[in-house]
Amino acid sequence: MVVIIVLVILFLIYAIYQNKNIGITFYEFCSVKVKKEKRIVHLSDIHNDLFGENNIKLIELIKSVNPDYIFLTGDLLDSRRTNVYRCYYLIEKIIKIAPIYFVTGNHESRKSFYPKFKEKLIELGVIVLDDCKVKLEEINLVGIDDPGFKAKPNETIYRKIIDEQLKEIVLEDFNILLAHRPQYFDIYAKYGFDLVFTGHAHGGQIRLPYIGGLLSPQQGILPKYTTGIYESNNTKMVVSRGLGNSQFPLRVFNNPEIVVVDIKKSG
Repeated sequence: MVVIIVLVILFLIYAIYQNKNIGITFYEFCSVKVKKEKRIVHLSDIHNDLFGENNIKLIELIKSVNPDYIFLTGDLLDSRRTNVYRCYYLIEKIIKIAPIYFVTGNHESRKSFYPKFKEKLIELGVIVLDDCKVKLEEINLVGIDDPGFKAKPNETIYRKIIDEQLKEIVLEDFNILLAHRPQYFDIYAKYGFDLVFTGHAHGGQIRLPYIGGLLSPQQGILPKYTTGIYESNNTKMVVSRGLGNSQFPLRVFNNPEIVVVDIKKSG
């Protein structure tokens, strides 16, 4: 009995440590369409969590990789234990490092005060991409709102919403899409994006060797898209394991991550 108690305590200590131990994952993407190298920091699913006092650990790690742009793919806040002031403080700090481009996640879609939250983000300098695009030199950057804003949870309806959102976007040159949910990769690839950045899956929450993530929202048990790079035709999708937690309070063998993507000219 004593051994079991000790093991449980050790596991909890490890789990708590791991859930605050941020890793940095580097990827490289080469394209003939790109003339100048760019470094992207991709953040997702922060869920107004804290990493060090006032998020100092997260801020310093972002600063250390010297990004040109910061992409934030939803769930900056958490709908169950919302603390918008943590979100605002973090944004105030990291926008001094690089410009921030934001798309909503399912947690933003649940909050009736989101319009005011969006207004504050814009006031702080964030570019909110809600079914629109901007030009970043030769990059055509597109962002779509989470489908939860337009319908109650229904995968068939969500797919139709996302398809309609993307039909309205004219692509050009090198195209990047910011979207929260990775399970719609077939739709994203259908429109010929070069790169897609997503999160939402929390890395499958619990990760096991040779199996991967065990559980993800909407994807269910043994989800297909949880972390890393996936490819379909000429489209690659980067899935972040994210940083925070929501309904399930702990990650297991699945530390939070900052994703860094270096986009380079090939040839």
